[in-house]
Amino acid sequence: MSLRATSKAQTRAASIRFQAERKAGGFLGEMDLHGGSLRRGSRLEPRDDAPVLSDLGLTKKESHRFQLPAKVPEAELAELIAGLP
Repeated sequence: MSLRATSKAQTRAASIRFQAERKAGGFLGEMDLHGGSLRRGSRLEPRDDAPVLSDLGLTKKESHRFQLPAKVPEAELAELIAGLP
């Protein structure tokens, strides 16, 4: 495989990953996730039975990273992507 083909494949893979993470961020933004735990003395008790990020296999950092591009309107994102080389 030539260097150009490899570069093109890497760019395509990065694009697919970005789109998937953006879509996941949109879902995360719409979900009613667990709002944290209540401290009862020296122990923590869940507020409700809503899922937490670790139930979904995500960290807070990943959730935040996925939700940021999900907040950008589709038209604005298309403009940004069109301006890339």
